[in-house]
Amino acid sequence: MSLYREPALWTYEVAILCVHENLKGNPLKVHCPPPTGDKPIIATEILYVRNVLKPIEVEDGSPANAMLLTLDATTYSLETPAEVKDLADAERPADKTLSLLSSKNQWPIYFDGERAKGPLQITENEVNISGYNSAFLIGKKKIPVINSAQEVFDVIQAAGGQTLPVLPPAKSIMAVESPFCTEEVGWRCGLEGVVHSIAQRPRCLPWNRKYDVPNNQRVKSATVFPGV
Repeated sequence: MSLYREPALWTYEVAILCVHENLKGNPLKVHCPPPTGDKPIIATEILYVRNVLKPIEVEDGSPANAMLLTLDATTYSLETPAEVKDLADAERPADKTLSLLSSKNQWPIYFDGERAKGPLQITENEVNISGYNSAFLIGKKKIPVINSAQEVFDVIQAAGGQTLPVLPPAKSIMAVESPFCTEEVGWRCGLEGVVHSIAQRPRCLPWNRKYDVPNNQRVKSATVFPGV
């Protein structure tokens, strides 16, 4: 078998490789707290960016301001979420800028709307106790937001993501009280803990089914979160 290829074919293959690399986007550089230093991030691999949670994720004295979740890593940066968004959007295609929804305290959540799925139906307890009005799914993580379900639908649809029906909050029949669920810890658990499997038993899930309540939690009332 001859390994000879026409020069035009080689040119075509090189062009395909170049296009593939360009689709990934140029890496942006974020500044991380010592001792990490600068870190390159592929802009098109960012799932979402939000405020860092202190002292849950980093110490109170840490200079970190943002948490970036990419396809393969979690990064804490000195830049704010808004600054990271600007850096990322400059390297992403013009029609693929990061979408925006809000968490508590009006904290922004910038995310890849094309990779998102929502709105997710939440429970009455999440509305009345946690103050969230809707949620969406990205990277196997449930992200609760203060935006309405319709707003979540509109944002995800505009970005080309997977939309779900807009539904009212589900009836709540159980709630779990945990000594670990301070407002900040509960916020983080609600933000990123919901989609864990039962075997992983996350500590702070106010919508845990009755059979999945950790021993260190006390059943107070109940909540069923559909689809978990």
